[in-house]
Amino acid sequence: MQSRELLFSGSLKRIVQQLPSIFVRVHRSYIVNLDKVVSLKRDGESGYLILTNDTHIPVSRRMMPQVKESLNAY
Repeated sequence: MQSRELLFSGSLKRIVQQLPSIFVRVHRSYIVNLDKVVSLKRDGESGYLILTNDTHIPVSRRMMPQVKESLNAY
């Protein structure tokens, strides 16, 4: 969210379940909107996403296959 912050006292798992499928969990601490992804870069077994605002978001090794699949399907 660019213009404001929202506080939530639940888990990211609960949040991602309530969001549309365009949002993907890419790391234990990050959920990303696929509309904002420019590219996926590998760094060994893990990697990172580059977003439209040039932010780099880590992608965990465990989540990498799911993230690739989501990006290819999108």
